[in-house]
Amino acid sequence: MSFTHRIVSAFWGRPLTRSMSCLLLLLSCAVIQTSAAQGCPYPSTVRYEKNRFQALDGRTLWRSPSVPYDGYVERFVGAVFIPKEGDSRDEGYFEQCIYNTNRGQSVALRYSAKNGPYSFSLTTTSHWRLVEDPLGRDVYICEDRQPDNCSFTVKQLLR
Repeated sequence: MSFTHRIVSAFWGRPLTRSMSCLLLLLSCAVIQTSAAQGCPYPSTVRYEKNRFQALDGRTLWRSPSVPYDGYVERFVGAVFIPKEGDSRDEGYFEQCIYNTNRGQSVALRYSAKNGPYSFSLTTTSHWRLVEDPLGRDVYICEDRQPDNCSFTVKQLLR
């Protein structure tokens, strides 16, 4: 056993490898808490309240702009992600989840969680497709009936 290993073991009161294992476990738990994959809310969770469509998913509130009531959200249509630079999937802005009501009205919900700021990235799913929007910017769209297939990762940025 090396001198440094003996000093550190004496200080921590147990063998260094066990202490380091515990430290690594604690650090990995901290990373898991600040970064989480999720998808758009399911249509059945979207409600019309206070002049807007909303869904509460854990601690995340998804909200539409103020719109007149026109039925209930019937189906998920897709989602839009705007890369921060070029066509990068690693960092950007989650623009919206798009739904249709039973009367054909489009509804767009935006991510509105407390304790921001946040950074978004796309998961490795093949459902996200790079396209050019009407303004000539690269954006990713996901057109699928299952919100989970349009998943993304949310990272809370440290202040």
